Amino acid sequence: MRKVVYIYGGWGNNLFQLNKAYNLKEQGFDVEINLFMTLEKSFLVHKLLGWTHHKSYHFFKKLEILEQSELSVIKRFDFSFILILFLKKIRLRVNNFYIGHYFDEPLNSNLLYVLKESIKRFRNEVPTEYLGKCFVHFRGGDFLKLGIGLPLNYFASINQDEIFLVTDDPDNASFLFSDLKIKIKIIKSNSAIYDFLLLANSGVLYLSNSTFSWWASELSEASIIYQPKVFYKHINFRPLTKKNRIEI
Repeated sequence: MRKVVYIYGGWGNNLFQLNKAYNLKEQGFDVEINLFMTLEKSFLVHKLLGWTHHKSYHFFKKLEILEQSELSVIKRFDFSFILILFLKKIRLRVNNFYIGHYFDEPLNSNLLYVLKESIKRFRNEVPTEYLGKCFVHFRGGDFLKLGIGLPLNYFASINQDEIFLVTDDPDNASFLFSDLKIKIKIIKSNSAIYDFLLLANSGVLYLSNSTFSWWASELSEASIIYQPKVFYKHINFRPLTKKNRIEI
């Protein structure tokens, strides 16, 4: 029986959806993933839905993880995606089509292996001065506009002499972190893939309330991982991690 998993949203959400697809495949189903919403050309659909357009397909292309799976890959628009979103809003269930976050899905060991091996291949793109250092992820941008960013007292609890700050919003980060008595270097990379590799190669990691940094930490060899006790007030975010994490 064919199962279709739609991949959409940012890279962190994409990985939870891909994890769902891997688990369905291991259960013996014929699984197809639809990547249309990760492509540049899905801009108008995102605008129609009022969603942020993350254009995350470049992650799949860079890390070459699809070539190592047995999943069927589709990159065309499927009107069923819009129809199922509507049916979910009125609480009607649709079998064999999967649209969601799947935060509570057990992590698939095969997917974790593929992702970790992909990150190892690009370790040489991370400057040696950054390897094993303390990194902090600050999610600004849309999170600040939506009012779901972390409170400043979370970052005030950082107990380090020096941190490297990865962020999608360097201007706000520079202002908000200016009062911390810590040596801070803000990484201005303009590349989400590079940011992900930096976080995944850290030694100590402070997460934002972001699935992006959560997955980077899950794939990292960081000796200490700090994360917020509550990620989102409107979503129960408690993934089944394989890492030891300290909640703040």
